[in-house]
Amino acid sequence: MSWEVARVLGERGVPFVFSTGYNIKTVLPADLSDTAVISKPFRISDVEGKIRQTIATRRAGK
Repeated sequence: MSWEVARVLGERGVPFVFSTGYNIKTVLPADLSDTAVISKPFRISDVEGKIRQTIATRRAGK
């Protein structure tokens, strides 16, 4: 997994979403546990919704 990349993105305030076919919530490091995750299979509309939600959350300062 790209934990270090995720940490750098988080430090820079860049919103991102993990996409996986695995149950990533069980392996996420504690410092990344609030990261948005979308699990396969998914539709494009699911991805769009999760990205919009993640951006809105970031803008709200959460």
